[in-house]
Amino acid sequence: MKKRLKAKVCLLDSTLMSLCLSMYDWALYTHTKGAVKMHTVLDLETLLPEFVCMSNSKGRLTRLTAILHPSPAKNV
Repeated sequence: MKKRLKAKVCLLDSTLMSLCLSMYDWALYTHTKGAVKMHTVLDLETLLPEFVCMSNSKGRLTRLTAILHPSPAKNV
């Protein structure tokens, strides 16, 4: 049984990317590792990114949802 949604469906992905701490000292993740987070919102139909944001690795996903302001016509 397939259900159709009236609203547009988007996917939210958060990926942690490791970085060399000796080259990127601003990307402190732990005492010995560096990392950044890449948050991506993808359109489910086209799988194309609608929004991409890079943040420090200690950022929280709840802060990102405040930036996005999802409209009633979208399901994220």
